[in-house]
Amino acid sequence: MLALLFGAACAETASSDGSPAPEPPGAAATEAAPGVDAERTTLRVALLNDPRSLDPRDVLDAEGELVVRAIFDGLVDVAPDGRIVPASATEWSVEDDGLTYRFRLRAERFHDGSPVTAATHAASFAAVLDPDRPPFAREDLLASVAAVEVIAADELLLRLTQPDPMLLHRLTDPVLVPLPQVALRDPDAFARQPVGNGPFRMLGPREPGAFIRLGAWDGHPQPPRIDELVLQVTSDDVGGSRRWEDLLAGRLQIAPVSADLRDLARERFGRPLDGRRGPGLHEAPLAATYAFGFALDVPPFDDPMLRRAVSAAIDRAALARTLAAAGVVPATAVLPPDIGGVPPDCPHCQQDVELALALLGEWRASRPADAPDPTLTVTYPRGDGHVTVAERVAGDIEQVLGLEVRLQARDLGSLVRLVEEGRAPFFRLGLRASFGGEAAGISLLADAFGTEGSANWVGWSDAEIDALLAGWDPGSSPDVARAAEQRILDGALVVPLLWTLPDLVVAPEVGGFHLDSTGRWWPELVHLR
Repeated sequence: MLALLFGAACAETASSDGSPAPEPPGAAATEAAPGVDAERTTLRVALLNDPRSLDPRDVLDAEGELVVRAIFDGLVDVAPDGRIVPASATEWSVEDDGLTYRFRLRAERFHDGSPVTAATHAASFAAVLDPDRPPFAREDLLASVAAVEVIAADELLLRLTQPDPMLLHRLTDPVLVPLPQVALRDPDAFARQPVGNGPFRMLGPREPGAFIRLGAWDGHPQPPRIDELVLQVTSDDVGGSRRWEDLLAGRLQIAPVSADLRDLARERFGRPLDGRRGPGLHEAPLAATYAFGFALDVPPFDDPMLRRAVSAAIDRAALARTLAAAGVVPATAVLPPDIGGVPPDCPHCQQDVELALALLGEWRASRPADAPDPTLTVTYPRGDGHVTVAERVAGDIEQVLGLEVRLQARDLGSLVRLVEEGRAPFFRLGLRASFGGEAAGISLLADAFGTEGSANWVGWSDAEIDALLAGWDPGSSPDVARAAEQRILDGALVVPLLWTLPDLVVAPEVGGFHLDSTGRWWPELVHLR
């Protein structure tokens, strides 16, 4: 259900030649539940899905990002505390009133011994900036970058068309990591066994549908605190019973659990510190919101009174119970509670029948007396999970407001075209933070609601929101994002419905674990006690 709701990749369950998937290395050696063993330095992690690709240019899912971030270092990175920290660049400066970024690079080599230079980084930037080279093209990522200049082997310059306070966060995107020559010479071989410059290296080609083995790279300036990382693909474990048994037996140290095991996992493993750090069941909502959006210039949803009435009619708690197996909770705002700042006040972001009917009455009073109520159309992607949500949303609107609702299922490409053409005025909308750390909340809002936002499907343009979003910079109070969110909710631009839960168990022997609001964690900082 979760894969259907949030677009997780499907995975293979056999090796590349069709034979049964091989056993993860060393699994048999840990059949008995281990105690605390200071000598054991292999961390075993369960992946829900097989990464679609390990090539940074093609990475599309959280599993692929986990591997790419472990194998590669970009110029900078996000630390667990949310700050931007050096990676391949040892230092940087901002010049010309924010229009020039100068990076000094460390002396380093790829895992195959070839050098990493400013030119190597520049080549990755050029690929992203080139819109004629899909799937490399991500021109929206660096829209503010006018030129990339190699000053010396260890010095790189970025020239911007306008100040971009989120630039350093954009540079943490895994698509911008440097690539060795083998990635261009033999992309197929590279995708099977990427060669990077990060804290881990591949110990052999990936086994599709089975496992991925990474080893500590001793040549890294900050080597990992474990010797080996084994990522075991468990997409065939549909109910999660095998993952649970392996957690209990010590054959896995980190693994997602199914929602029906949540209470048992909390009792057995406890809760992490402040919801994000250390061992236990991680269940703090992520910055990933399942919502419905409105085409704001298409009647009848061009009236905010009707939009608020629709939002107040929907029983999110009942919807979350219906989708309990998906690992979701009711969303009472756009951003989850622990994103920082004071959560906004949104009366219509939970079911309130009295409020919904009052808002509907105000909307009707603003229309001609003889105007009939329109039929509302709910447009959603095909798939069982989306059907369940759409049917529940339509049922609540009909039952509470007495309006007729029509369901319209479309494949994703058709849905996007209908939205762009104004023929899907009430549609499923996925909201997700583009970047982690302190930029998580602001990046989600800027993408979805900024006038120039790459995912502004609702067509919203508001000078006050743009000013709030543009006024953010690293170190800003999270109240900046919350103020923008409050205005978005006051305008009822979207109906937030559900927040995603990670439902990730971290065993007691794991130290140094931190999960951020985007679902990212840092394997190079983890150790085994």
